[in-house]
Amino acid sequence: MKLSNLNEWLSLAANIGVLIGLIVVVVELRQTQSSLEATAHRDRTESNISRSMWGVEQGVADLRRKVLNGEEITQKERDILRASGRMGLRHFEDLHFQRSLGNVDDETWNANLVGMTNLANDGGLDLAAEFESSGFRESFEELMLSLIIK
Repeated sequence: MKLSNLNEWLSLAANIGVLIGLIVVVVELRQTQSSLEATAHRDRTESNISRSMWGVEQGVADLRRKVLNGEEITQKERDILRASGRMGLRHFEDLHFQRSLGNVDDETWNANLVGMTNLANDGGLDLAAEFESSGFRESFEELMLSLIIK
C-alpha cells in the first residue's frame, strides 16, 4: 500500500512538473513572438528612414515636382524616380506579406494604404510593367492595381 501511494504521489509530482514546463514554454514563446514583432517593426522603420534619406540625396521630391509641372527630366532623373517607386513597391509588398501573417495591425495598415494609393497613382511609375518584370506576389499586384483611381 505504501509503495503504490508513493508511486501515485511521484506520478502527480511528475505531471505537475510537466504542466509547469509547458506553461514556461508558452510564456517563452509569447516573449519570442513579441520580440520578433518588435524587431520586424524596427527593421521596417530603419528601411523607411534609409529609403527616405536616399530620396533626399537623389532629389526625388524635386523631380516629382518637375514632372507634375510638366517640365522635362533627363533619363537619369527618370531612372531615379523609377528606382524610388520600385523601393516603395518592395516596402509595401513586404508590409502586405507581413499583414497576411498577422504581423501588421489595422492602424499601421490603414496609414500605409494612403502611401500605397499615392504610389499606385504616381504617373511616373507603370505598375503593369513593374509587375510584369519584377516578380511581385500576385495578391500584392492585385491590391495595388485596385488602388488606381480611374
